[in-house]
Amino acid sequence: MATIKLPSNVEAERAVLGAILLNDSIALSTIASLKETDFSGDDPRNVLIFKAMKILDDHSHPIDPATVQDQLINMQALSDAGGADYIMELLNSIVDFKNIDYYVNLLRNQAVFRAFLKKIAKIQKDYSEGEVKDISEFMAVNTQSLSDIASQRQVANFQSAYNVTEAIRTTIQKELRSNNNGITGIDTGYLALNAYTHGWQPGNLIILAARPGMGKTALMLNFALKATENTGRTVAVFSCEMDNNSIMKRILASESLVDIGRLSSGNLTRREIDKVDSALTRIGKTKLYFDDTPNQALGDIVAKAHKLKNDNPDLCMIFVDYINIIDVQGKYDSRTLEIGAITKTLKQLARTLGVPVMALAQVSREADKSDNHTPSLANLKESGNIEQDADLVLMIYRSNYYKKQGLEVKEKNSQYAEQLKQSVENQNSNGGDANDKHEIVDVNVAKNRNGQQGKFHLMFTGANQRFDNVDSEREQYQQFMAGGNQPTSEE
Repeated sequence: MATIKLPSNVEAERAVLGAILLNDSIALSTIASLKETDFSGDDPRNVLIFKAMKILDDHSHPIDPATVQDQLINMQALSDAGGADYIMELLNSIVDFKNIDYYVNLLRNQAVFRAFLKKIAKIQKDYSEGEVKDISEFMAVNTQSLSDIASQRQVANFQSAYNVTEAIRTTIQKELRSNNNGITGIDTGYLALNAYTHGWQPGNLIILAARPGMGKTALMLNFALKATENTGRTVAVFSCEMDNNSIMKRILASESLVDIGRLSSGNLTRREIDKVDSALTRIGKTKLYFDDTPNQALGDIVAKAHKLKNDNPDLCMIFVDYINIIDVQGKYDSRTLEIGAITKTLKQLARTLGVPVMALAQVSREADKSDNHTPSLANLKESGNIEQDADLVLMIYRSNYYKKQGLEVKEKNSQYAEQLKQSVENQNSNGGDANDKHEIVDVNVAKNRNGQQGKFHLMFTGANQRFDNVDSEREQYQQFMAGGNQPTSEE
């Protein structure tokens, strides 16, 4: 395999070293922002001289031609570094000190590019030597490695307060002109949730957590469908536990309002068949993409998400069901540390692609021991860095789930609770076949990095896996989104 010439700029290296030798005011920041590996090695003298400068800086010694020469003598490297003549030659290589940042960034970006090309060469070498045992794992691991290297490139500097405030001013003016009812991200499809979040925000990691059986997968699929319907853009769903047919049946039940049990059995009336056919046509026109690979590896999720973004630049949101069963390459001392690695990577993915990422998480059994079995952040199973990495944590709770098991649930006694109860009765009287077909689900905004915490409610229809706004809350949240006061509940 032919060896390629790696990128370098020896003259830029000399210019930076010369500037350090001549200007004390830039020496500190310049040395701190560079590493030995940022120098290509095409002229080994530059690497040795920078190493001497770094040693002097680490010991708070002044840096000038004399001290650098003395340090090279101590390193027994003066001759290899070109001697005193080369040090003096560097003084003639400097550029305008105002441009030093440009040259420093040039060296850093070239160093990243060299590392990138070396990694590609290593990948080719491993393949040629038969080191590929599993294609999927090999590609996932190396894709992540290349992504990690690329993320180190120098792409921006500090911004002044003026530039930042003007950017915010432009954003606010744009939002005022857009008349989007306070939604700055992707419309969640639910009035109360929009009031807390102003929509799903780009770059955010969102955790949807609950005990098993609470309906978190159903709610996630409701979110996914609404995201693509409200934007007309691409939405990705990674399902590590459920196959695509099962996922689609849940979405179909929600969209067609046909009982999921009847849908699964195929025992449908003519009217239901027409509703299902119409829903299939509507769903088929959306830009939903599914991946139901079992035992999904974290690296695979990252690689596939990047590929989908490349193929579909309008990708606007990613859903992952669920983090507790994602496979992580490498060895960790505990599952908690593995989960921490997963949430950190998903957060990085959200920021890199500039889209919100929602991941489902399990709540531990400890929640069942709490008052009314309601979960809290402390109950996140194998929590790791979930709470730390997440921008938004939503926790759902259904009292009916526990009532059906014969467990005691303390009923709230308030005017607000009566309003919620009336909403359920009204819904059930509008065509429900069973008294428990519709129920109230509590949603706790347990963490909200960019807004308020609190609770709101959704109407859950178990027969068709559908979540809707609660009628008794609809008006107050509409008023809030139009500029009114924050709605209140009995919590």
